[in-house]
Order: sequence, then structure tokens, then C-alpha cells
Amino acid sequence: MNYTLQNHFLAKIGRLFSRTMTNTPTTKSASFFFLESVEQFDIIKIATADAVIIGHTDISTAQALLKIIRSANQRMVYLKPVFIASLALYESLKHQVDGWYQPSEIPQLTATATSINLRMKELTSDATNRDVKSNVLRKTVQYLYTRQENSLQPYFSEASTINYIYPFVDSLFSETKRIEVAQLLEIGVVEEWLEQVVIDTIETGKQTIKINAFNITFAGEQLAKFGYYVAPKTIGLPEGVLGLAPFQKLVQQELVHVQENQHQSFLLELGLIQKNLSFLSPKAQEELALDCLLYLQKGGVAKASFGFTPTNQLWLLLPDLSDKVAIAIAETAFASLQKMLREVLDISQPLIELNMFRVQEQLPVIE
Repeated sequence: MNYTLQNHFLAKIGRLFSRTMTNTPTTKSASFFFLESVEQFDIIKIATADAVIIGHTDISTAQALLKIIRSANQRMVYLKPVFIASLALYESLKHQVDGWYQPSEIPQLTATATSINLRMKELTSDATNRDVKSNVLRKTVQYLYTRQENSLQPYFSEASTINYIYPFVDSLFSETKRIEVAQLLEIGVVEEWLEQVVIDTIETGKQTIKINAFNITFAGEQLAKFGYYVAPKTIGLPEGVLGLAPFQKLVQQELVHVQENQHQSFLLELGLIQKNLSFLSPKAQEELALDCLLYLQKGGVAKASFGFTPTNQLWLLLPDLSDKVAIAIAETAFASLQKMLREVLDISQPLIELNMFRVQEQLPVIE
């Protein structure tokens, strides 16, 4: 399937609020869970700890422990910060973990763990889908979201049949299936959760293999935080309609385009006049507002992006238009909606109000 950011399943994911960062002191003492053998694995202790420390053990045991942690279904386990106490092990596995544990570095490790855990708390979905590929992709974008790099960079490894390994994802597959990792990440690109960047090529006989890095996209961030479905109050948003946070982001991006390209763009705000619809329940009003937006969407407003907020406001972003064209679109949208509502509800009172804004530094509040 070929999606764009506007009509991507972003309309099906995310709860409609913006991400907020909590200012939690990074100097607090961290709760570390020390793990040296598979027998010590305790999912509850790992979930409640701030980080896992893999102690002085052999590399095969360390890899097995990483695989068990990353293969769990609970995000508070598979995304857990992991440090390694052995320097030799850390040198071998540094791309797969979050740092080298040393007593002298505890303040820095605590800060790293705190940062990751704060991001983890923003997530609302676990990898519980029965489809393995869906789970791995969800885990991958969540991993990228919770780590500062936001990029999945492959690293060279003679132990790999394809000469390189992807951090985190590799621990979810056996060594014989490493080629499937790259194929799976390509699916993430098609779905627009990941953006690939070619960083190298390898010649193997007659075949040229591209080595890609993968960056998380805005759509990927929404998948990471919210999962596959939108739930503003009680209804889900259909495809092609953005929720609050994605629409706010889109407007900010358009503001940058306006400033760079010196063109004009406009926002239309359409709201139901609630005092004239008091005979409808709040849920019925909510559903009616969404029906109005779908009515406009199906009418094919040129180049418009559609947003729906938790306060039942309808928003249209009209990029790169003249005043005359934008005003004509606004008037047509308003008239067609008013006519449709009057016919459906069989009342003559005004039922909808329209506001029009130019996309500029002083943007209206979208909430």
C-alpha cells in the first residue's frame, strides 16, 4: 500500500493529545536489577526496575539474556535500559545495550535510564499482536522513540552472514534469519513508520546489497506512542482524518513551508453551534461533527488536510492558495454543510459557524 503522511493510517492511531515531557531530576538514585543467568530472569523485577545490569558472564549468556528481555510482550520489559558490567562484554555488545556499568558512572547511567523511562511512560501500547512482524515493527519504533539517537544504524559484524547487524531488532531473530530483519525494516518504510537512508553497498558476486540506516518518522512516533487505533473519547477517526497532535504538527510544518516559499496557506475552523443542537446528546453531537468532516472530505476539497479535535472542532488546512480561491472554498464548505445539516435535522436555525485564518506566526489555538 502506498500512503502519504496525510492519508496514512496516522488517522487510525494515537490518542488526541500532545506529548509532554516531565522534568524529573536525573540525580535520584536508580533501582538496578542485576542479572547474570537465565535462571535469575524475573519479569516483575525487571519491569519495576529502572534498568537491568547484565553482570560478569560469558557472551552467549549475555546474548541469551538480551534476547529474553527484548522478546517479552510488555513494553516495560522489552524497552528496559540495559547496561553491561563487564568491559569485555560491553565492547562486544555495545551496539545492543545502553552503556557500560561502572560504579563511578552511576550518576550518568541514572540520567540515561531516567530519560529512557520517561519516554517509555509516554507509550500506551504493548507488543501483543499475534502477528510477529507487527510486533517487531512496533517494538522497533518504540525502541527508537525511547532512545535519543532516533536512528537504527547497522554495524559491521563478521559473525553475520550479511556482514552487518541492526541493534535491538537483531536480538529478536535467530542468526539464520538476519536477512529477514532487513526485509522487515523495508516494510516499515513502505508503511511510512521508518525512513531509510542508504549508507553503504556490498557487492556479493552478481548481487549488490544496500546497507540502510532507518530513522523514525512522525508517523512512526505516533505508532510508537499510541498503537494502531485512535480513540478520541468513544469514536475512532477514519482514514484521512488527523487527530489533534498530528494535525498540530502538520500546521507547524506548513508554517515553515510558508516562510520558506513565500506562499499563502489558510486554516478553516468549522464548529457546530451547540446551543442550537441541545436536543442531541454529547455523543450524538460528536458523531455528527465527525460526519460533517467526512462529508467535506468526500466532497474532495482540493489539497486539503482534515483534522478533528477532542472538542469536536473541524479543521481544514488549505496549502498554497490565493485569497480568492481559499475564500471560495470556505464559502462552498460552509454552505454545503449548512444545507446538509438542515436537511438531515429538519431545522432552519444556523447549525455551524466558520472561522478562517491565514497560516502565519500568530496561529489560532487548535484544541
